[in-house]
Amino acid sequence: MNKKREATQEEPSPQTRETRRLSLVWMIPLVAVVLGGWLVFRHLQSQGPLIEVQFGTADGIVAGKTEVRSRSVKVGMVEDVRLADDLKGVVVKIRLDPKAAGLARLDTLFWVVRPRVSGTSISGLGTIISGAYIELDPGSSEDTVRSYVGLEEPPVTPSGVPGLRLNLLAADRGQAGVGSPVLYEGNEVGTIERRRFNAKTKEVELRAFIYKEYSSLVTENVRFWHESGVEVTAGAEGFKLKLPSIETLLAGGIAFGLPEGIEAGAKAQDDSNYVLYGTQERAAESVFRSGGEFLLLFDQSVRGLVEGAKVEFRGLQVGRVAGISFLYGDKAESRRVPVLVQLNQAMIEKHFSPSMRDEGGEGMARAIGEGLRGSLRPANLLTGQLYVDLDFYDDIPVTPIVQIGDYAVLPTVETGLARLEEQIAAVLNKLEALPLQESLAKIDGAVEQSTRALEAAEKAFGRSETAIAEVRDSLRAVRKVLEDPEFSKLPGEVRETLVALRGSLEGVGPKSSLYGDLRRTMDELRGAARSIERVAQTIEEKPNSLVFGKGLKREVIPRAIPAQ
Repeated sequence: MNKKREATQEEPSPQTRETRRLSLVWMIPLVAVVLGGWLVFRHLQSQGPLIEVQFGTADGIVAGKTEVRSRSVKVGMVEDVRLADDLKGVVVKIRLDPKAAGLARLDTLFWVVRPRVSGTSISGLGTIISGAYIELDPGSSEDTVRSYVGLEEPPVTPSGVPGLRLNLLAADRGQAGVGSPVLYEGNEVGTIERRRFNAKTKEVELRAFIYKEYSSLVTENVRFWHESGVEVTAGAEGFKLKLPSIETLLAGGIAFGLPEGIEAGAKAQDDSNYVLYGTQERAAESVFRSGGEFLLLFDQSVRGLVEGAKVEFRGLQVGRVAGISFLYGDKAESRRVPVLVQLNQAMIEKHFSPSMRDEGGEGMARAIGEGLRGSLRPANLLTGQLYVDLDFYDDIPVTPIVQIGDYAVLPTVETGLARLEEQIAAVLNKLEALPLQESLAKIDGAVEQSTRALEAAEKAFGRSETAIAEVRDSLRAVRKVLEDPEFSKLPGEVRETLVALRGSLEGVGPKSSLYGDLRRTMDELRGAARSIERVAQTIEEKPNSLVFGKGLKREVIPRAIPAQ
C-alpha cells in the first residue's frame, strides 16, 4: 500500500538557469588594450613626421641631443644617425614637432650650424658652448617630401628674405667669392651667394643678391665690375691711388653703376643675366657707340699711343683709338703709321648740338677744308702716354678727303715735342751751314795786324809816317774783311736763326699748353707723393690702422698746471 501511495505522488522536475558567457574579469585586459591603442595613436599623432636628411659628415650631430631649429625656435630633434648605404655620407633621421609638420616642403633647406670663420664673417660662435644644431629654412613650395640632401655650407641669405637675385658672368677670375659685398657708389647693397667655375666655357658664374630696398637701383643698362683691393694706376690723367674698405680689401667685392651717356632702362627682374667686367674702365667702354671711323697717318713715332687712348677735340673727349697697325694702310702709305680712331656717338651727343653733328660727309669735308687736322699730344710727360687731338689750324693747305679701303683719311700735323725737335734740328742745321770758321779766321788776322802796327808805333814813335802807313794798311785789311760778301751774310743768318729758335722755344714757354701740362703733371706728382707720405706716416704711427682704420679724432683736454 505504501508502494502504491508513492507511485501516485508526482516526481519533482529539474530547474534550469542561463549562465553569463563573459566574465567581468575579462573586461580589465580589454579596456587596457583599447586604452593602450589610443595612447599609441595619440603618441604617434603628437610626434610629427619623421624625415631623413643626408650630410657629408656627422660632426657635432648626436642622436637624442642635437636639436632642429628654425629662426632660433626648436622644431624637432635628431632621433638617429647612421652611415649612408653608399658610404659617401651620413643619414640623419629627424622627428619634427607636430606643429612644425608643414615646414617639410619640397624646397626646404637644412644645414648644420657650427663655428665657422671665413674671410668675410665669423658665425656660429654660440655653438661653442651649446653645441651644434641643425637649422631648417622652410621653403615656399606646397609639395611635401620626407628625404633631403643637406647643405655643407649655410646659405648667405635665407630663401625667405625678399630681394633681387641676379646672375653674373665673368671672363676673368677676380677676387670676389661667396659672402663678398655688392657695392653701389661705395655702399653695400647686396652680397654674393654663390660662385661656380664653368669648366666648359672657362668662365666664372656668380649669383648676386640685392636687398629689396636697393633693388630699384638695378636696371637693364647698369654695368657690373670687380672692385679689387689697393689700386695704383699711372695713366693719361696722372697717378691714382685707390684704397677700398677693409672688407673689400680682404674678400674683394662687386660694384655696379650706370655709365655716363646712356639711359637707365627698365627695372631688372629676378634671374636677369649681366656681364661682370674686370675694371670700371672696361665696363664704361662696353657702352661705346661708334659714331664714325677715320684713319690718321702719322709720319712720326707713335710710341706711347695705345689702343683705347682718348680722342679729344679742344679738351672734350669725343672718341678713342680703335687700332694701330700697318694693315689699315696701303702700299703707297707704307712709311706712315696708320691709326684708326672711333668717334663715340654718346659723347658727341653730349658735347655738340644737333646742328653741329648732323652734317654728314659734306660737313666733314668742309671741316677738313677749314683746317681740321689730327695730331699726337703728350697726355702725361712722366709716363710718356699720348692721345689724339683734333683741332683747326690756320694757314693749312686745303687737302681733299682720301679713301683707303673702308676708311676716310683725316689729315694730320706734327705738334708737341716732335715738332719742337724738328725746329731745333732745323736751327742747328742752319748754324752748321754758316761760314763761321772762315769769318773768325779773317777777324783774327785783322786784329793781329792791328796789334803789330800799334806795337811798331810805340817802339818807333819818331818814325810816325811809317807807323801811320802800317796803321792805314791794317785798317784797310779790317775794311776788306767787313766788306767781304761772306761776312755780310752772317748778321742776317744769325738773326733768322735766333727768330726760328725763339719760335721753337715759345712752344714750351709759360703760356704754352705743353708748359701747362708739365705744371699739372708736377702738381699731381707732388700730391701723390704727399698722399703716400701721409699713408706711410699713419702706418708707422699706428700699424693696425690697415685693419681697424685711423679711428675717430678725439679732442685733447689740456691738463691743469700742477701747483708749485
